[in-house]
Amino acid sequence: MTPFHLAFAVRDLDETRAFYGEVLG
Repeated sequence: MTPFHLAFAVRDLDETRAFYGEVLG
């Protein structure tokens, strides 16, 4: 995981969590 991706995850936790929920199933 790149620092940029990590920073994005921190900035948009809700949206990112929903995204990973879709990806990881």
